[in-house]
Amino acid sequence: IAEWQRQIENWNADRLKTDQFIQLVKRYTDFSELTTPMLNEFIEKVIVHEGEGRGNDRRQRIDIYLNFIGAFEVPAHIVTPAEVEEQRRQQEEQAAKEARSKELAKARYEKRKAEKREFTARKKAGLLTPEELEAEEKRLAHNREWQKEWREKRKASEPEKPPKQKSIKEIMAIEKTGADLTPEEKERLAAYRSNIASYSVFVGIAFFFIVEAVSKTPNAESGLRFNTIVEDIKKPGVIAWALVPCFSGIVTIVVGNLIFSGEFVDHVLGRTSSILSFDKTLLLIIQFILAGFGEEIALRGFFFGET
Repeated sequence: IAEWQRQIENWNADRLKTDQFIQLVKRYTDFSELTTPMLNEFIEKVIVHEGEGRGNDRRQRIDIYLNFIGAFEVPAHIVTPAEVEEQRRQQEEQAAKEARSKELAKARYEKRKAEKREFTARKKAGLLTPEELEAEEKRLAHNREWQKEWREKRKASEPEKPPKQKSIKEIMAIEKTGADLTPEEKERLAAYRSNIASYSVFVGIAFFFIVEAVSKTPNAESGLRFNTIVEDIKKPGVIAWALVPCFSGIVTIVVGNLIFSGEFVDHVLGRTSSILSFDKTLLLIIQFILAGFGEEIALRGFFFGET
């Protein structure tokens, strides 16, 4: 109870002081001149702290204690006209300082540029003194040394580049010598030869049509009759021979699965999973058609002597 009583007394005292300060403020709501008696009625004391910083960056804290309410600080969101004027003055001084610095920098640049042009002209004309020639050589040597160090630092900071791959020609030369190839080199060489074989199919197809056009051979006599495909399919044995590769593939998978206990199927699926997808089916069919067409041309042209 004593503590509560003390808090109530403090609150009543603060309220009394607040009322007295409000009455004082109401007495001076309208005045044209700030006088010493007015300041004495409002201000109890002023504490000036030691200044910090130098020049425009110097700051000094001043605490003002008012009668009845004690220390008073202006809220941070309130900006007085004096502060606005001070900010404007500082901005103008900073802008003038920056403009002056730019002018001086530009003047120094123009001066160095003119001196460099004059020095270069004298150097080309061979009018430099021995002292100037010696200083120029030292400057150039220093620049070369600095550039060399900079290149070495940049090279050291960069990640190490992977070794350059050997060309197909170099790999084939190594293979001819009987030396062992790395797995990557073997794969690249096999892919290159596969591409060559693919290109040969297109060359064979193009050559077939060129020979047929030059020799005026009708399609009906070439063994590749596009106009009679439907009739050829109806002939006995054609469909059976066309299904032979399908049956042979099925037999191969079944026998391989029996011998290798599923490893053969996993191997085949692993090799074909990258092409056996719906978005690549059309491309795969076109490749099979072209490959079969080229093999048919090669079979008839080179083995049967037909064109």
